[in-house]
Amino acid sequence: MGVKELWTVLSPVCEKIPLYELQNKTIAIDLSAWIVDSQNVGNNAQHNIYLRNLFFRTSYLLLLGVKPIFVLEGRAPRIKYNTIFQRLNLHGHSHIYQNGNRSHLNILQKKCQTLLETLGLTCVKGSGEAEAFCAKLNENKVVDGVISQDSDCFLYGARVVFRNFTMSPKYTCDKYTMSVIEERLGLGIQKLVAFSLLTGCDYGNGVQGVGKESSLKYLATVSENEVIDRLKSWKNNPTYYDDLEKKKDFSQISKLVLYNSIYIYTKWYIMAKYHSLTILSFEL
Repeated sequence: MGVKELWTVLSPVCEKIPLYELQNKTIAIDLSAWIVDSQNVGNNAQHNIYLRNLFFRTSYLLLLGVKPIFVLEGRAPRIKYNTIFQRLNLHGHSHIYQNGNRSHLNILQKKCQTLLETLGLTCVKGSGEAEAFCAKLNENKVVDGVISQDSDCFLYGARVVFRNFTMSPKYTCDKYTMSVIEERLGLGIQKLVAFSLLTGCDYGNGVQGVGKESSLKYLATVSENEVIDRLKSWKNNPTYYDDLEKKKDFSQISKLVLYNSIYIYTKWYIMAKYHSLTILSFEL
């Protein structure tokens, strides 16, 4: 899932490309995204369709000369427990989720891992979110890009993300490049983190009453380097509210920023640092 409405915000810089443009590239693949995508096909679908789709998608990438690195989900961070529980509850599966262990997903991942390793491919498992590990592989130039449906890849440091991977006759996918996002939309990592705190993400519901348009309007008034400190100051310095009201009409946003939003950023920062250290010792 990732950050609410972020894919909509990024749509102006989405580039529809043919899959052959991935030729000879090393790509980190968020395996859970492909599993979930296959599971959403429907109840009457072919048995173990996720394995079938994985095999054919992977085979096509190999024919293109792509070197895939499949990343498996680890234990979910505590701050995400409630989000995952609610998703499972919608499908009547909340009983299979305990303390960050995604038991059903782990079973499916294990079957996929067996298939992939039989094909001689690389599978790695991060300590937490797969998209975070994929992003750090990309940020540290271990891979050329990431295949994932989660928009928070960018918040973890990904530079190139491919999504909506399709095996239709056109064989296309959507490409998003961070340098283009920064240049054309004026949104760097810090502003994307701020956007997630305001609009909501997997780690929190965001600020009530503040949506995409209000958030973007506010982000356009601050620099990349000061945006997080600005949010923190709303919490730590109450008199800042008055100064803000005099200068700009963003008092609603400032007064609604909550402590848990600041905690989310802290969590992201810690996880990003951890994954950076992990990647330094990663060997293909």
